[in-house]
Amino acid sequence: MSHLGDLRRLVVLAVFTMIAALIVPVATAPPASAQGVTDCTAATISKAECDALVDLYNATGGAATWVSKANWLLGDNPCGWYGVTCSNATGGSVTLLNLYNNKLSDAIPASIGNLTNLQTLNLYNNDLSGAIPTEIGNLTNLQTLNLSDNELSGEIPSSIGNLASLRGLYLGGNGLSGEIPASIGDLINLLSLALNPNGCLWASDAVTAFVTGAIDTAGTNGLALDDACMPAPTPAPVVCGAVCEGVTVLEGPHECGVVKVQVPSGLMGLLDLSVPVSVDTNQVVFEGLLPSDGIISFTYPDGFGPVFTFRATLL
Repeated sequence: MSHLGDLRRLVVLAVFTMIAALIVPVATAPPASAQGVTDCTAATISKAECDALVDLYNATGGAATWVSKANWLLGDNPCGWYGVTCSNATGGSVTLLNLYNNKLSDAIPASIGNLTNLQTLNLYNNDLSGAIPTEIGNLTNLQTLNLSDNELSGEIPSSIGNLASLRGLYLGGNGLSGEIPASIGDLINLLSLALNPNGCLWASDAVTAFVTGAIDTAGTNGLALDDACMPAPTPAPVVCGAVCEGVTVLEGPHECGVVKVQVPSGLMGLLDLSVPVSVDTNQVVFEGLLPSDGIISFTYPDGFGPVFTFRATLL
């Protein structure tokens, strides 16, 4: 009987152990898709670079629209985030950001300019809108910039001429407009340029020759240019001496060199008063909007008499 009692006690103990195991709470891991908030002060790259990446994620719909976002904002190593590559040759800085065809939306944040060791920025075929930030010109180590096939608008920033290491520049498939900056001619290492299609772009003769030259690898940049977009030339200025077209010297010059001149109402009626006028001798002595009474006071430089040039813009 004692053996039977021992067996019963073993069975009861086993059943109790099984029940206890079933009711012990088990910790569950958060869903793999959850995105945290990175503390950039502890990041493996510089805080400025880390902040720039976090800004890009938050500003371009990372949590809502990005197709691929593995590891973004998780952990302290942004070099392991999808599309981000770092290089030991640059002290571990970010050298490549490859987020093409990934449903990025809205505007590119200005802090993108803090990724100063970036060599490739590829944001091709997304839904980015707004202007290309001026701060893009801070990326002086950039060799490839691909912003094509987005919804970007506004002018091409002149700061793009700072990218002296650039070899490939791809801006087609957007709605960019205005004058192509002359600074684009400073891209002495550029091998490939694509601007077509875009909005209403135009360029000076020198820039037109540059963008349609040997670097026009697709042979279509000329199609992106439209001389009809060029603004009308500025009207020729009115230029006159001390007494010319009715502009007269009212007072002076006094000992201190002060001169007061009057622009008559008849002439003022012919001028665009929203455009600043200027008065100069061998240097500008007055520049600003014409007062409603047409009287301008200014001081002559030492050694100059009351002979001046008055410049204004006709309506």
